[in-house]
Amino acid sequence: MTDDNKFQIYPSKKLFIATDKLKKNIFTQTKQSTNRAVVEDKKSEIKTPLLIKFSDDIKEQKNISAFDELVFDICVSEQLKGNDYTTPAIIHRAIGGSKTNFTAKEKDKILHSIQKLSTTWIKFDCSQCFEKFGYNDGKSYQYNGNLLPSEFIKATVNGQTDSAVIHFPRKTPLLDVAMLKGQIITCNIKLLDVPHIRNTDLILGMKGYLLRRILQVKGSYKPHKKHFCGKKQGGGFAFRKAKELQKSILLDTLFEQCGLSDADKGKKRDIRNTISKIMDYFQNEGLISEWHFEKAEGKFRAILFTL
Repeated sequence: MTDDNKFQIYPSKKLFIATDKLKKNIFTQTKQSTNRAVVEDKKSEIKTPLLIKFSDDIKEQKNISAFDELVFDICVSEQLKGNDYTTPAIIHRAIGGSKTNFTAKEKDKILHSIQKLSTTWIKFDCSQCFEKFGYNDGKSYQYNGNLLPSEFIKATVNGQTDSAVIHFPRKTPLLDVAMLKGQIITCNIKLLDVPHIRNTDLILGMKGYLLRRILQVKGSYKPHKKHFCGKKQGGGFAFRKAKELQKSILLDTLFEQCGLSDADKGKKRDIRNTISKIMDYFQNEGLISEWHFEKAEGKFRAILFTL
């Protein structure tokens, strides 16, 4: 092994999440290869044509899970930190595994997720959106390739040799699009390290979904240079205030995104108990001020929170 295969990685301490409509549309529970258009602006009828194809090598139901999206967000965070490489162990710690042993099973599920993301093929054309809103100085942006360009190599990272080091030969195009739109939110990555919960794929995906939704609402209070709700402003900054309705997370939507729509009452009760632990942790860490479940007609309907 040459010195070129020995290097140090300083993992990102921040979690970066792209929040633009293209990324959110791709990571919606897609059950099969699909050809559709992302609606960027309803009033102006601005759309981004999108095609998604899954690899036949993935032996499972064709979809991108909430867990896969969390792994993707970690990889994006490493790329923004300037890291062209990462490892399954680094991803494991980032998603909240600092207090648990890194087993072969956990490594395999991360590698499987990376394989799924790297073999999912996407094609999109943001030209109309960029031209109308002035993103990228009005220049077009098109892409035809893998969702997460990556490959596995053998290398020694931070003194440990691993045959499954993840190399990013180039940044994911979704990061480029989100950066050009200025639609990226960030937080301390330790918010993923929720104590006293068992980090199954389901819980990890749900934890990422809850954090993402809260950060999206929280980010809507921050200044947006040049753009405001899709309309150019004459210099300076524009503030976009979240509506009260936005400070809620519908449980049915959460269950759908995490593949729990068909869960029985007992399972959903267990999930609510886990949600309570996650939301309490977010409150203790200062991400939110307070929260509670909302009921309607005797049924748990939503999670309400105050920033």
